[in-house]
Amino acid sequence: GDTFNDFALDNMIKEHLNNNKIITIGLISSDSPSKKGSVILDGNLIIDFKEKEKTKSYVVSAGVYVVNPKIFSYYSKDSKSLERDIFPKLAKEKQLQGFFTWGKFVHMPEF
Repeated sequence: GDTFNDFALDNMIKEHLNNNKIITIGLISSDSPSKKGSVILDGNLIIDFKEKEKTKSYVVSAGVYVVNPKIFSYYSKDSKSLERDIFPKLAKEKQLQGFFTWGKFVHMPEF
C-alpha cells in the first residue's frame, strides 16, 4: 500500500465482525477529498463512495480495509478497481461501513 496508519486495528476488526458487513473501510478527514476516495455516511454506514471525484464530503478512505470473503462474489471479468467498481455497489446495498481511525496517517507520495 501507499499509506501509513497508526491506530487500533483490533478495534476496527471487532467493529467489522459485530456489524456483519462485507467491507469496513478505515476513514479519516481530509482537506482535499477529490484526491482520495470520499464517502457519505449515515451513522457508520457508507451510503455513497466516490473515487477521486469532486464531492461535498471531507471524509475519505484511509486505505485500510477489513473484508469478508463474500467480496469475491462481487468481482466479475469486468472488475478493474475495488474503489471504482465494487465499493459503490456495496454502498448501494448497505454492505459498506466506515470506521474512523483517528490515528496518525501518512499518504506516501507517488514517484
